[in-house]
Order: sequence, then structure tokens, then C-alpha cells
Amino acid sequence: MFILLQVVGLLAGAGWAAAGGGGDHGHESLKLGRLIVPLGLLTLAGLVTTFTLGRLLHRDRARFFPWHRRAAVATLLTAATHAALVLTLH
Repeated sequence: MFILLQVVGLLAGAGWAAAGGGGDHGHESLKLGRLIVPLGLLTLAGLVTTFTLGRLLHRDRARFFPWHRRAAVATLLTAATHAALVLTLH
């Protein structure tokens, strides 16, 4: 599920950037600014996924905890990348 959300987020972000969205403010050198919104959306999707998997731990801990941990690591990496881009480009 988390992978599906990541792919959908990337596709939506690419469409949004192609439509003129971005955050590069007209600067040719700041093409990475177009990744800020898609990475923010992916971070939010990852946070929701991690939270949902955490809530399911009481049902079957052995089944959901490995996925909860993977989603948490992926969310942290996505959030760190998003934060680095925001802090350096804006």
C-alpha cells in the first residue's frame, strides 16, 4: 500500500510540476524546487500509512510491526529529503 501511495504521489507531483507548479520561481538553476511539493505529499502519505500500521499493531503485532517499521524509515527519509530541499532552496 505504501509503495502504491509513493508512486501515485510521484505521478501527481510530476503532473503538477509539468503544469507550471514548482517552487523554482523562474530560476533555471533551481529545478530541484519542483520536488518540494511532491516530497511533502509523499511524506504526508507515509505518515498516514505509518500511523495506520501502528494502530493495527494490537491486532497482529508479528504481521504488522515489520511493515510499520519499514514505513517509518521510508517516511523519515522522505521527510529529511523534503526538509533539506525546503531549507536550501527557499
